[in-house]
Amino acid sequence: MKKWVYLFDELDEVEARVGKNWDAVRALLGGKGAGLFDMTRAGVPVPPGFTVTTEACNEYQKNRPVSARNVGTNARSTPEGGG
Repeated sequence: MKKWVYLFDELDEVEARVGKNWDAVRALLGGKGAGLFDMTRAGVPVPPGFTVTTEACNEYQKNRPVSARNVGTNARSTPEGGG
């Protein structure tokens, strides 16, 4: 089973998974996640936290219910016809 959530202090595990390639780390964690991991590694005070991998986000997008896919698609339309 793939691991889809990493704590900020698990950078070694992430790097081992992708072969210590920072571009691959960024692809797995996304830009914000990779930035937070990098700041943690550099000793910048970052509150404890986690990031969800891009794989998890892609899987969610692929498998979410149809009703969830339509949320916000008609944000400018209103029931009163004012949009």
